[in-house]
Amino acid sequence: MGTTEYREYRVFGGVLRTTLLLPELHESPDTSSPTWTLEVHEGGAAPGLDAALVASEELAGDVTITLHRTVGGASRLSYSDTGAFDISPDGATIDWYRLPAAPDDLARTDILGRVLALAAHASGTVMLHASGVAIGDRVIGFLAPKFFGKSTLACAMTDAGARLVTDDALALRLRRGVECAPGVPALRLRREAAAHLRGASGLELSHDDWDWRHLERRDVSEVANGWLPVDALYVIQPVESAGMAAAVVREAQAPLQAALALVRFAKLGGLLAGALAVDYLGRAADIAGRVPVYALYTARDLGRLGEVAAGITQWHRD
Repeated sequence: MGTTEYREYRVFGGVLRTTLLLPELHESPDTSSPTWTLEVHEGGAAPGLDAALVASEELAGDVTITLHRTVGGASRLSYSDTGAFDISPDGATIDWYRLPAAPDDLARTDILGRVLALAAHASGTVMLHASGVAIGDRVIGFLAPKFFGKSTLACAMTDAGARLVTDDALALRLRRGVECAPGVPALRLRREAAAHLRGASGLELSHDDWDWRHLERRDVSEVANGWLPVDALYVIQPVESAGMAAAVVREAQAPLQAALALVRFAKLGGLLAGALAVDYLGRAADIAGRVPVYALYTARDLGRLGEVAAGITQWHRD
């Protein structure tokens, strides 16, 4: 995974400088001032750190994550399968103490997920477990747990003419309004879903293939560029298709419901605790007060994806 040359990648409104190969991202033409620098330390144990345990979480596959923070604000995010990531107080420097034989794909998922979410939090960015697309020059985001169709819906929206903003991690910041930055320009789809979308032309599926992952990477010309205003956030609620006359329906959420949804779908998940949680909750409440948040009821039927995308597009073109 490591190389001897540094590369600069565009992600979450900044530039990540590292020796790692990150095929999910586009390289940045701007190499002058990286936002984050990620250094890799192969095979060695992480140095001692005078830090207090903030939170721990158990993930699928018996993976454990722990978060420690020092009095000065530095953080150590440790994964039992990939190693420890030390993040400076300002988030600008990340040192990864890689475990021997740490899987490349899992490490990239960690880095583009909670590691950068924690680093970006230091500069005021809120990172949601969400995918996003841009209709015109405004962004809409889709929040949901894993396997609820965030990526599938985002891909269907791009088939309908939207530009991809990000998959699985949505970066927001507060300026005059709420803005969103492009994130990961590659969609991970179940092949069953991909067969209904542009990225799957020529795929031949048997029943045994349905859970196989298909990576749909978008060209730089097909994705949003720069911070854009956010038009709405949607919490996906799939419904059996037979129970829906319209393929998609939305229901506005009250401010408290909206703020709690942004907490529920924080990219940091169960690691939000103590002062970190208080800080995040304040930002979530501010965002929920400025951007409409909806429950999005969608027909659980891949054959109706086009109807769903058309309905959402119409709301944001009126």
